[in-house]
Parts: sequence; C-alpha cells; structure tokens
Amino acid sequence: MRFWQKIFLFSLALLMVTISIVSLLLLRGNHQGNIDQARQNGISTHDLIIGSMQTAVVHDRYQSGEGFLTEDEMVASLLRLAESYNRPVFFSGLQDSQSPAVFFQLYSGQDQLISSLPFEPILQKGQDRGRLGAFVSNDSTQEQTLFRPELEPGDPLDRYTIIRALEQGHWLFVSSQIELENRSYTLVTIQDITSIYDLLYKQIKLFADLMLVLALAAAGVLLVIVVWLTRPIAILRQYTSRFSQGEYNIRLSVGGRDELSALGHDFNNMADAVEKNINSLQQMNEERTRFIDNLTHEIKSPLTSIIGFSDLLRQAPTISDEERIRQADYIYREGRQLEHIAKLLMELTLMGRSQFDLETVDLHDLLEETLLLIRPTMEKYQVRLILDNQHGFVRVSLELFRSLITNLLENAAKASSPEQTVLLQAVKKDDNSMIMLVKDEGCGIPEAELDKIKQPFYVLDKARTRKAGGAGLGLALCDEIVKLHDARMTIGSRVGEGTTISIHFPPVFEEEDSEAEASEDILVADISTFEEGAEANEI
Repeated sequence: MRFWQKIFLFSLALLMVTISIVSLLLLRGNHQGNIDQARQNGISTHDLIIGSMQTAVVHDRYQSGEGFLTEDEMVASLLRLAESYNRPVFFSGLQDSQSPAVFFQLYSGQDQLISSLPFEPILQKGQDRGRLGAFVSNDSTQEQTLFRPELEPGDPLDRYTIIRALEQGHWLFVSSQIELENRSYTLVTIQDITSIYDLLYKQIKLFADLMLVLALAAAGVLLVIVVWLTRPIAILRQYTSRFSQGEYNIRLSVGGRDELSALGHDFNNMADAVEKNINSLQQMNEERTRFIDNLTHEIKSPLTSIIGFSDLLRQAPTISDEERIRQADYIYREGRQLEHIAKLLMELTLMGRSQFDLETVDLHDLLEETLLLIRPTMEKYQVRLILDNQHGFVRVSLELFRSLITNLLENAAKASSPEQTVLLQAVKKDDNSMIMLVKDEGCGIPEAELDKIKQPFYVLDKARTRKAGGAGLGLALCDEIVKLHDARMTIGSRVGEGTTISIHFPPVFEEEDSEAEASEDILVADISTFEEGAEANEI
C-alpha cells in the first residue's frame, strides 16, 4: 500500500471515528436530557395524583358524614378517580394520544389494592427480572413475586423512579409513601415513555444515513487533499528513479519551508555531491587511462630500440667494433631511460604510502646546501643559477625537499637555452610564512597547457623532452611532494618569456638564532633586480 493511500485511509478512519464519537455523545446527552425531563414530569404527575387522591378521599368522607373511611370505601373512591385519568392526554408532546397518560397502583405493604394498568406487564426477552421488577410472565404457570425496589418502605418525601423495558415498550415507574385515612400505603404511578426511545432510534438511524453520506463526501475531499499534499513525494520518487538510471544532472524545483521542501533541498544537495563524485571518478579514470597509455608509450620506445639493436648484434656477428660499440651505446642509453622511468614511478607510488619525518630548518641554509648538489646539472646545460635568499623557517623532509629542488631546477635548466639564467629565490612574508620561487628565461608554457603539466607523462615538446632524457614525471612528483608538506604550488608562464614556479609553505613560529636574524649578511634581490642584472650570488 502506498504512502498516500495509508494517509487517506488513516485520516478518513480517524475523521469518521471522531465524528461518530462526538455524535453518539450528543445523542446520548440529548436522550439523557429527555429521560431526566420525563423523570421530572413523572414526579410532578405523581405528586399531582397524590393530591387528587387525598382530595377525593376527604370529599367522600365529608359526604358520608362519618369518620375515617374504611379501606374498602377508600378503594372504591380511588377507583372512580382512576377512571378520570383513563383518557388520552399528551405527555410532554411525545405521548401517543391513544394511550392513557398515567396509570397508578396502590399497595398496602406487598398487597396490591388498586391497579389501573389494562395489561399484564411482561419483561422484554433478556431482561433481568430479578432486578427490573415483579411481574408474572406469560410463559409461567405460577405467579412469581420478584424483587420490586419501589415497594420498599421509605421516607414519604422521597420519590423513587425506575425505567423498565417491557414487551409493551419503555415505562417510567414513580413510587412514594402516602398517608390516606390515617393509614400508610405505597403509590406507584406508571407512564409510557416509549416515544423517547423511539426518538433515539430514529436519530441513530438518521445518523447512520448521514454518516454514509458524510463518509463519501469526506472521502472525496480527503482524496483530493492527500493527493495534492503528497504530490511532491511522487515527484521526488520520479526524480529518484531517473537519478538511479544515470540522469545525474536533474534537480528538483523546490519552494516553501515545510519538511517536503527540506527533503527536496536534501535531494538536490545529494545530487550535487553524487554528480561531483561521479565526475571526479570519471576524471580519475580518464587520467588513469591516459597515464597507462603514456606509460606504455614511454616504455615501448626504449624497449623497441633495445630489442632492435640487440637483434642486429645477434644476427651480425662479423660487425665492426665501431658499429658494435655504437649499437651497444644505444642499448645502454635506452636501458638507462627505462631505469629512470622506473625510479620515478617507484617514487610516485611510495610517496603516499611512506611516513616522512619533518624537521624545522632555515630555508636559507637548506638552499645553500642544495646548490652544491645541483651544480653539475647547471654546468651540464650551461645555465647560470642565481640565489636570492632570505632567512625563514619551514618544516620539511630533507630527502623529499632535495628531490623537489633538484627536479624544479633541472626542469628549468632543460627549458632554458645555454647562457640563460635561472633564479632560485626564498621570500619571507609578514605572517612568517615562506615562498620559494624558481624562475627561468626559457621557452615558456602556453596558458591552455598550465592545468595539464602536473599530470604524469604529460610533456609539451616530446622530441625535446625525449632528447633531454625526460619522461614527463618530474612536475607530477614535485606536486606530490608539495602536498605532503601542506604547501601549495602555483605555476605562471608566458611563451617565449619563461616560467615561474612558486611554492607557498605554511608559517612556522619558532625563535630564530642570531645568525638567522643577521639580514645584513644576506644578499637580497627581487625579480626586477634580477632582470636588470643586479648583483647576486652566481653559480
């Protein structure tokens, strides 16, 4: 069963139960009010009959000119009074005009002296005769005197009332003690109140009919309301189904501030996150595919050369020594190229898996030491290196940092022509952080290629890179090293003007020794000074 159907059925059931309970309580209250009114009318009529009986007895006594009437004379007088009540009268506008308004019975103790009832009262089936009254049943061959609480002696001022469901209908019994001719009797007045119960049954039947009509009307209205309220859920379900089928760019149009609107916003946020992750995975997969293709290409070229020259040596045993040395030299160089690629790939693979100890060092001193290691490379490419250095602390792994500097300076040298200059600069900022720059005057990088040069095996000039012994892994390795130091690498370049690579290290707050604070012993020159050929350290 769907959610909107559950809401519809639950709401309809709750509405019907609530209306039924309220209506039944109203009917019960109205019926109880009619019963209470009938009791009050019955008591008033009972008191009226008491007065009439006393008046009739006194009148007959004075007419006889004697003392108190005997019991037989009193009964005869009261029988004449009972006949006067045996005529059709309306009772509270509800009494059937074909029935007498009031009947009464007179008892002396448990002995009945007078009864104006024209029928023998029989209890309805299922009624408790022992609690409702004393009557003789038609299906009984013997008279049974059952418990009748209204005949028990009591205070003359008390009025005892009881309603009995007889086969002839519902009747109200009112009893009290009465003094007649200096004797005590029990008077019971009986009135037919069946019309009150008939009215209740008619109201219940009318209520049932109205409930059927109301249920149909409420069902129609609730159906429209529930469908309208749950429409956003249906729309969300459709979008979720489409999203699960790969339509990651769909978004919900959300309005309002209720829970369903919040759910729509959450769906859009989820869709954004999933689409971002999918795009990231696709990009990663493309990069991985490109990496494998480039790696295959880089390995295939030296392998082809090695196999080709090896085959020549194998099939030509009478080759000259000069030719054999030349072919062996090709094999050696291509083998070294494969070794270089394997070494760089190993470093990239282990970079994210190894733990490196970081040390707080003065960047000025560290760069000074690194110059000794890079000197042979600079001399090989006939490039001048200028150091413009300031004191400042950084937290680095010495091994990785030396690899970073070596790769950056070697790439700068490869991109430069002989006699051109490479600047290595360290600048301290106001927040105590350090920036290291490597600037060359080489061929530069097109702006469209700047976002790709950090990718493994990506090279701008394949012929030149191949000739220089590169594999396109240097900047990829540098980028990984920078990330491990929580630093940031930016690259700026213009074709024909050179390239500037900046490494932004996070600030390190540590006291500097007196030698580090001696700024007068440091050669300082900015980029503009370098371009103008200002005095600086030169290697």
